[in-house]
Amino acid sequence: MTNLRKNKKTWIINICAAPDSELSAYELITAGREISDGSNESLSCVIIGHEASARADYFFKRGIKKIYIIQGEIYKNLIEEIYSDSLAQLILKEKPDKILFSAAKESKTIAARLAAKLNIGLISDAIKLKSEASGKTSAIKPTFGGDLMAKIESRSNIEMITIRAGFYSKAQLLNPAKNGELINFKPDLSQLNAKIKLVGLSPKPKEDDEDISDAEIVVAAGRGIKTKEEFEMVRQFSDLLGASLGITRPLADLGFASENCQIGITGKTIKPKLYIALGISGKTHHTQGILNAKTIVSVNKDANAPIKDISDYFIEADIKEFLPAMIKKLREIKGMEGTARKS
Repeated sequence: MTNLRKNKKTWIINICAAPDSELSAYELITAGREISDGSNESLSCVIIGHEASARADYFFKRGIKKIYIIQGEIYKNLIEEIYSDSLAQLILKEKPDKILFSAAKESKTIAARLAAKLNIGLISDAIKLKSEASGKTSAIKPTFGGDLMAKIESRSNIEMITIRAGFYSKAQLLNPAKNGELINFKPDLSQLNAKIKLVGLSPKPKEDDEDISDAEIVVAAGRGIKTKEEFEMVRQFSDLLGASLGITRPLADLGFASENCQIGITGKTIKPKLYIALGISGKTHHTQGILNAKTIVSVNKDANAPIKDISDYFIEADIKEFLPAMIKKLREIKGMEGTARKS
C-alpha cells in the first residue's frame, strides 16, 4: 500500500481576494496535515492574488515548506475565470494529487470552474477528511439538508475538495520551515478571452462586513421572528449584550439581515462561548453550525422544539414578551432606561 501513496502531493489553495481567506487557509493547513502526515505525502500551498508573495511568510511560519505564488495586477479583482485558468495551468504543470479549497462562496466558484476545465471531480462542503488504505481521501459532508452525513470518495486522479470553515482548528505558529521553497509561477493568459469583466465596485453596508465565525457571544433569530419590528428588537437585545447577530436561512431569504450572518449548513459554522437562539426550532441544517458552541440558551414558546435537546438552558416563552422584558432589564442594568437605540 505504501507504493500507492509514494510522492503524492497535497495542495491547499489560498485565494487572497476572498474574504477571510488567510484564516480559512490556516484551517486548510490542519486538514491537509491530517491526510498527509506520516503517509509520504508533501503538503504545499498555492497563494494567488494581487500581491500574493506578501502572505508567504505566514505559511512558512506554520510549517509549510513549499509555496507556489501566482500574482500580478490582473488578480487585483477577483474574476473567477482568470483565477481558475491560472490555477489550471499550474495544476497541469505540477500534477498535484489532492487539492483543498475553502468552502467559502468565492473559493467554491473557482473550484467548480477548475473541475469543469480539467474534467475532474469535486467534493464540496466537507467537514471531515480521512485517509483511506487505497490512498484516496474520503470526505464526510452533510446531505439531505443536514439530516444525513455522507461519506464520499472521488474517482478522479486529482481529488479536489472544498472544506467548510469552523470544523478544523487553525494551524498555529511553529518554527519557520527551514529552507522553505518559494516558486513564482506566471501563467500564460494571452489566449484567455475572458467573458466576464468587472464594471464597478460598491461597498457593502457595515453590518454586512462582520464575520461572526469567531464571535464570543452570538444572538440568533429564527422563523419565530415574524416582522421587521420584531427583528429590530433582536438587534437591540444583541447590541445591549455586546453580541454578534446571527440568523437562520428563512430570515436571510426575507432580507432581514445579510446572508453573511446566516448560521448552519448553508451559512457559517460558529463556536461562541454563548449562543442565544431566539425563535429557532432547531432543524439539523441549522444546528450543524452551532455544535461547537460552549453554552446554548434557547427561547421558544414550543416546549417540544428540537433545539431543546441540544440546549444547556431552555426558556419556554413567547419572543414577543421575552424580548421587551429583557431589553428593559438590560437598559436598567446599564443605566439606559428610557433611552432609544441609535440607528
